[in-house]
Amino acid sequence: MAQCKLFWGPKAPDEFEKAQKWVSYANHSWCKAILAFSVAVALTQIGAIALTLSTQGAKEHTLCCICHYQSASAPIKSGSATIKSGSATIKSGSATIKSVSATIKSASTTIKSGSATIKSVSATIKSVPATIKSVSGTLNM
Repeated sequence: MAQCKLFWGPKAPDEFEKAQKWVSYANHSWCKAILAFSVAVALTQIGAIALTLSTQGAKEHTLCCICHYQSASAPIKSGSATIKSGSATIKSGSATIKSVSATIKSASTTIKSGSATIKSVSATIKSVPATIKSVSGTLNM
């Protein structure tokens, strides 16, 4: 799988490099989580997570980042709720497309009745050449 592009907070200082760890979530892409930060930096990271969820909506990488601070789980859960309500909107949009399809079918009926009118006009044209033939016979006499 592709590497997750959602990173949390600023790059860790060198002394915290060893504390970084790759984690996975429900077979989604991998993401980097910084495990050994102070509480102040952790709160900054939580704000970054909330901002990322609200602006990007996890389009390419479905909420695959796990923060190891429990207070970060609330923004992740609320982001999940937003994605679910978006799914509901797509379903109601599908209903609108179906009703438009019904309108197209009724328009098709109108075209068929128009076709019947064209056929009856064609019959009138055929009777006109018959009249010309009888005139031709009269001229030969």
